[in-house]
Amino acid sequence: LQQRYVPVESYGTQDFVFDENEHAPVSHALPKLGAVDQATGEARYADDMPLPSDTVYCAWATSKKGVAKITIDKTKALAANGVVAVFLAADIPGANHCSGFGLGVEIFLADGEVSWAGQPLALVVADTPAHAQEAAKLVDVSYDTDGMKPVVTIEDGISANSYHDISP
Repeated sequence: LQQRYVPVESYGTQDFVFDENEHAPVSHALPKLGAVDQATGEARYADDMPLPSDTVYCAWATSKKGVAKITIDKTKALAANGVVAVFLAADIPGANHCSGFGLGVEIFLADGEVSWAGQPLALVVADTPAHAQEAAKLVDVSYDTDGMKPVVTIEDGISANSYHDISP
């Protein structure tokens, strides 16, 4: 014997007194504060403002390998046109990390070895974005991958005892 469930229709009402003046501006349309400036093209954005004449620009030199021991030579980059400075991990006073909220320690600039391709190795500072980007390509990095194997699967991580140390 099979029975079919038929829901019972529910009904009800709720009455309340709504005073428009008491609940304003919830009950009224309000114009966006910057709408007129934005619609007329008068709004100013960060890119519209002139930069100081002594502004400098940065570019990253990043790892081309996933796992390796590294040595870095910044001599060629420092000699490049418009370069103001090149920072390596050794140049950072204090802790070399840029950790987020509860995410563990994230290394700022690789020091001695890299853990992933694209990991920041050096920060190049120059007078123009183009000079910074070109000089970043001149940071000389030597990679030694002997005996180092990238962790790309869960099984690789378990066998290498590679775990994130993130406290709750």
